[in-house]
Amino acid sequence: MDEPNTVASENTAAERPMPDAAVPRRARRGALLVAMSVFLLAVLITAGYWYVWSLRHETTDNAQVEGHVHAVASRVAGYVAEVCVRDNQVVNAGDVLVRLRSSDYETRVRLAEANLAQAEAQAAAAEHALASLRRATEAVIAQARAAVDRTEAQLDAARHTAAQAQAAWRQAQAQVLAAQADADYAEFNRQRILTLYQRAEAAETEAKLADATARSAAARVAAAQEAAHVAEAQARAAQVSVVVAEAAAAEARGKLEERLTGPDDVKAAEARLALAQAAVKSAQAQLDLARLDLEDCTIRAPATGVVSKRSVEAGQFVQPGQSILAIVPLDSTWVVANFKETQLRHMRAGQRARLRVDAYPDHPFEGVVESFAAGTGARFSLLPPENATGNYVKVVQRVPVKIVLTPGQRDPQRPLRAGMNVVVTVNTSERPADPAPDVLADQRGPG
Repeated sequence: MDEPNTVASENTAAERPMPDAAVPRRARRGALLVAMSVFLLAVLITAGYWYVWSLRHETTDNAQVEGHVHAVASRVAGYVAEVCVRDNQVVNAGDVLVRLRSSDYETRVRLAEANLAQAEAQAAAAEHALASLRRATEAVIAQARAAVDRTEAQLDAARHTAAQAQAAWRQAQAQVLAAQADADYAEFNRQRILTLYQRAEAAETEAKLADATARSAAARVAAAQEAAHVAEAQARAAQVSVVVAEAAAAEARGKLEERLTGPDDVKAAEARLALAQAAVKSAQAQLDLARLDLEDCTIRAPATGVVSKRSVEAGQFVQPGQSILAIVPLDSTWVVANFKETQLRHMRAGQRARLRVDAYPDHPFEGVVESFAAGTGARFSLLPPENATGNYVKVVQRVPVKIVLTPGQRDPQRPLRAGMNVVVTVNTSERPADPAPDVLADQRGPG
């Protein structure tokens, strides 16, 4: 009997309405659960997005703007006469930066011009003397050749005369032999007729005629012998003339050869002219050097940029090679990002990069990866690490990566100055594309 009453009382309690304070508490709990669920879902989505994004991008804040710094130095020594620029002034290539006192160098130019004029005059005199000597030598050579021709002609005539004399001598000898034969026959005939006359077998007239004939033949032999002696003497004289003519011709040829090939005044004059011409070249070089020094008294800007690090004042004495200021172009800067070596796995030249400069946080720049350094920054530091000594501790190295701006990214109102900090993000998921040549040429600048 008691149990039904108990159950009925419980059902009655359940059907009674709850107090008013319990309803808001349950609603707040439900809203909190929903908010926490939404927050956790947003965190998961954000974390997933950032995880996927980090797989395709590499970021570093170890990056700075780099640029060309043209150190301007004096090439000559001198006192500064005028400083034509101010600190941080924009100058164009060729603008006058500093003027040095040039009076000393102007004097050196005038001295070099005088030395050049003197050397040129000496060279002209040496050239004139050489020309005169050559003309005189040519005349002497012509005379020597004429003497050679004359002596050779005389030698030919002497040889011809000697040949004729030899022929005449041989002819005279032949005539002597013929006359001797006739005389022998006439003597034989005279003896024969005389014998017959003594025997009375021949007439007296025949004996006298034979005797006269023999005497006449003997006279012809004597005359032929005399003519042969004369011809022999003439042949020997002609041979002597040939020997004399040969000696004269040899002497004339020797003189001509000496004039043509032997050492003479012409070679000495040519050497003097070469020395004078060398002096002219030396004086011209000294004049050019003096003019360069005079021109270097006016120091001009090597490139268009901003005057920086000026350390020169009027009246100061500067030495050759002494740095007086620097020119920094603002239109040829680039970014060097020092990525960790573990970030370079998928990074390639030609990939796009997003640059956020600390000076302009609300103006991102677009760039392109151009190249990678050949070594890490530590390897090229002043004191590179020696891993083979002491206790080795592995440290993640950083590799400098050069990034250039894409065309149209430069803003005159937001110039990128060397040394500015940059946050670089490279999209490593895209296919690398080679940077445009005009971009690289623009970023590399002169040199």
